[in-house]
Amino acid sequence: FIFFFKSDDDKLRRRLNFFISAASISRSTLLNIRLSYVFKDLLNYHNPKFVFITYEGHAWERLLCYIVKKNFKKTKIIGYQHSYIFKRQHAALNSFDSNYDPHYILTSGEISKERILKSSIGGNIIVDVLGSNKFTDINKYKIETNKKFSKRIFVIPEGIESECKILFDFCLNYSISDCDLEFVFKLHPQISLNDFVSKNPTYKTLPKKCNWFKNHLFNCGDWVIYRGSTFVVDLFKMGLQPIYLSDKSDFESIDIFEGEFNHRKIISSSKDLDLLLKKEKSGELTNDKDLSLLRNFSNKIYSPFNRSILNKIFKEVS
Repeated sequence: FIFFFKSDDDKLRRRLNFFISAASISRSTLLNIRLSYVFKDLLNYHNPKFVFITYEGHAWERLLCYIVKKNFKKTKIIGYQHSYIFKRQHAALNSFDSNYDPHYILTSGEISKERILKSSIGGNIIVDVLGSNKFTDINKYKIETNKKFSKRIFVIPEGIESECKILFDFCLNYSISDCDLEFVFKLHPQISLNDFVSKNPTYKTLPKKCNWFKNHLFNCGDWVIYRGSTFVVDLFKMGLQPIYLSDKSDFESIDIFEGEFNHRKIISSSKDLDLLLKKEKSGELTNDKDLSLLRNFSNKIYSPFNRSILNKIFKEVS
């Protein structure tokens, strides 16, 4: 009610106040509040020394921190940032109040650690690299810079329906004009193929050169088209060359491969993909220096798992 009846001459702020008012009684907000009561009951029952949670910026994570710090003074909260912190990420990089922050944040890689330390939350808590089971030393893989193009392209959206549509629609439109390329669509694990198709009947019958990922092997292709998916790092390490699809609706890039890495290609139209294929045929796509820069960056996204970090925290608290 405070935000709903808040007067403001600025039209944008009025709309924002209305949005906040509606969000405060939304289903997701009420679910998060309900979860906080569940957490409190569990903590009362177990009275743990440590609480491990994911740390990605979700509201329920902050509410759990609040419950612990207000009611269980001796319990320490360890937040694990398991995915990747993008440049413009907001919620995970802000300290709204120290009561809503964990005592420790452990990251999956060096880049995420650096970004958290430079943020408002980084000055208040202990931040270190725990590592990830996603880490693979990319230098162990032989990635060819100019191998023959297989004409099979894997398409990997993140787990957001609108992102799936951006990528799939681009490929469907392209397949109409080009009969040589095969596009293989791989949904994020959290999206069911049956549910996605039932909600979006357009994709029920795909053109001949577009298929759903089933029994395909990634080593049977050389390219992968992506947008915000972190899975592209794994495929790059397997030897696939990344193509980032930029869309006109983007405020800015959501590409995990940030910076000027020429080995990673950027397209925004069918003409761009045509040009890319012509360059591939002429053997002028990339060189060893381009590949080396992207290798070095990829090795900093995820670090090897280091259990001594946890042992150190346990000893400090004990």
